[in-house]
Amino acid sequence: MAVLTVTLIIGFLTIVGMFVYRFNSIGDSPVLSPLPDEISLPHGTEIDAFTQAEDWYLILTSENELFIYDRQTNELTQKIKIQNN
Repeated sequence: MAVLTVTLIIGFLTIVGMFVYRFNSIGDSPVLSPLPDEISLPHGTEIDAFTQAEDWYLILTSENELFIYDRQTNELTQKIKIQNN
């Protein structure tokens, strides 16, 4: 019984420690430059997903196309067509 109690206490302290460590590191995220007010996409394009990084942002369309834009210039740098098997 004592072994189980000690194991539970150590497990609980480990989980609490992980939460504290993770929440303290949230403030260390890089500051991203603001996104443009408008993004030019081909007419009729529907956005399915959006993601961003420090120097680019990506748009996934319903036509399975990826549009990658430079974050500083807001220029389209790459267009990738995803093929389904």
